[in-house]
Amino acid sequence: MRFMSRAGFATSSEMPAISPIATGSPFKEHTRDGLRIIRECCENAWQDPSYGRAERDTYHAATKGDLPQNTGTDILSLSCDPGYFQKFGTSFIASHDAVQDPSVIHLHLTLPDEASVQMLERIQARLGPERFTYTVSTSDIHRHLNYNGVYLTCARFIHTHQLMTQCCARHVNVDIDSIVRAPIGGFLDKKIKEKDIAYIRRWSRLKVSRMVLASALVYAQTPLGLRFSDALSRALVQILHKGPQYHIDQTVLYYLTVAAARDGLRAATMGLQLADHHFAPDSPIWSAKGRKRKKNPAFLKAATAAASDFERLMQ
Repeated sequence: MRFMSRAGFATSSEMPAISPIATGSPFKEHTRDGLRIIRECCENAWQDPSYGRAERDTYHAATKGDLPQNTGTDILSLSCDPGYFQKFGTSFIASHDAVQDPSVIHLHLTLPDEASVQMLERIQARLGPERFTYTVSTSDIHRHLNYNGVYLTCARFIHTHQLMTQCCARHVNVDIDSIVRAPIGGFLDKKIKEKDIAYIRRWSRLKVSRMVLASALVYAQTPLGLRFSDALSRALVQILHKGPQYHIDQTVLYYLTVAAARDGLRAATMGLQLADHHFAPDSPIWSAKGRKRKKNPAFLKAATAAASDFERLMQ
């Protein structure tokens, strides 16, 4: 498909059956009107705690499963559809276990299929709920969209609000197509100290949709950290209902941090340590951002080792 430059908003006129296959957007940017709509939604979500709440709570109500309990440690909040779970999720889980990272993994499965749910049950039985939990989303929110991949990139940020309100811990969103190479707690201790969130701000990028890299986001259990998670989840759901035809996660993160900064949000900016697609040897997480990087020899070697670790882990 030939890529088009700018995307507006258009809700799907059909109600297709739930598909296990992610459909990516063919666009590369939002229209000016689209950016205005997103910015206004973010500002409304930050200022008005009722904005988008009903829609967001409907999403949470369509989520089934258990949340981490009494963790006393950091929570890695991930999400994926069955395709990404099969390709990358098991390797991420195995790599996390191999480095003995004390954080808890919580995986939010979207567009679920039975085989993936059964595997998640097996993993939880093997690792125990104190190390691994999962939820399954039965939401039909993707039916508002022409490209359901736009929803899939938002799901972890929406669901993390539920975790934040029920689990008193630091929460970390990372890409699931990643390999954990070292425990992340020490990095978080330094980066999130006396801060509400930490995110990847790309100062050299000129497009709004590129100014923040959504591959990693850290939330502290502070009043403004909780408020940010709440506003982020409501803004995303509200915008998804309007039918965006291009990915909104990074754009929303940019506009929301701008709005929140006016009210004193303490935001730390990170490098690529939790989402390193350049594969530096000292980064705790390598992330294979983009198709070409998934074929990088260093990443492939690490992923192959993690796949073998998963097979041994499940024996």
